[in-house]
Amino acid sequence: MKRLGIMSVYFVLSLVLVTLVPPLVSVAPVHDVIELIFGYENNHIYLALVSSLIFLFDYLTILIPLLDLVVLHQFIHFRQVSRARILQAAVKYIAPYFILFMLLKLYILKFVDTPQIFLTIGIYGMLWLVLIYSAVKEQKQTIWLVILAVLLTVRILMANVFY
Repeated sequence: MKRLGIMSVYFVLSLVLVTLVPPLVSVAPVHDVIELIFGYENNHIYLALVSSLIFLFDYLTILIPLLDLVVLHQFIHFRQVSRARILQAAVKYIAPYFILFMLLKLYILKFVDTPQIFLTIGIYGMLWLVLIYSAVKEQKQTIWLVILAVLLTVRILMANVFY
């Protein structure tokens, strides 16, 4: 629960930083705000810093629930628990982080609501769920690096999509 509280504060901080971008950077175009959330923006040092912080937020919203799921997996390993209870416990750990992740992505709809943005939000949501599922399925030490590499690659690709 303490981790969720810290992530909630980080979410609010990220939202405030993204909200402050247009007034601080001489009325940043919508394109820059989109790249902050989905890609990587490096035109100004402030934008690069905010973009990096949002990337870290994306990574932590996957990393922290996975740490909780590892503990849950160890608990399940020694006890006879039904699949329904396992799924219920997993959703309890995963859902708050997924909601925070998606709320930050959905914030871009304040600026623009094109079909491409809806598609991108859907891609990011599916990617988040696939990464969580594959990490739970694999449970190897290198999965953290794979998740980091996938998120970084997708952000680089998305930065090129919005040009």
